[in-house]
Amino acid sequence: MVQLEMKFYCPDFMLGMTIASYASQWVETRNPHFIDGAVYLCSLSAIAPPPAVAELVAEVARLRFLGDVRGGTPEQIDREAAKNQTLTLMANLRAAGASLEVAASKASKFLSDHYEGRALKASSLQKFYTGEWRRLEIVLRDNMRLDDDGADRLAQWQQILAALPEADDDLRGNRRD
Repeated sequence: MVQLEMKFYCPDFMLGMTIASYASQWVETRNPHFIDGAVYLCSLSAIAPPPAVAELVAEVARLRFLGDVRGGTPEQIDREAAKNQTLTLMANLRAAGASLEVAASKASKFLSDHYEGRALKASSLQKFYTGEWRRLEIVLRDNMRLDDDGADRLAQWQQILAALPEADDDLRGNRRD
């Protein structure tokens, strides 16, 4: 629900998807810092948390008040956020026409360049890029081809795909299934 709401509430698509990802991570991990992160990102966008996020905020507040919330750290969120942003980048690159190998290589290089100490090998990113991320890729590809702004977004992502460098050999790794 948060993902759907963010399409209407947040003009920045990637930021909206990050907020939705944080909400999803709260549901999966019960780390309250994910909801804090979602609310913080809403404030950076100068938007009020949409109703689905507000419900999660109330849930976290209730659990905190009752002393039932589990621990978690902002470090865990930073690590997950870097990984999720990188996998979202891969989904966009795939939707723009990149092969899985090229998208993983370019995403690995991006992660290494932009998140100090968070490097993941391209082979690991390929492994992580399953289920949810493939579904996001399909949604992105469909949106790029169907709506009025889609052709422009597709062209922008194709430019980004061409401009991003691929990973060096030390960031490629070997994929083993």
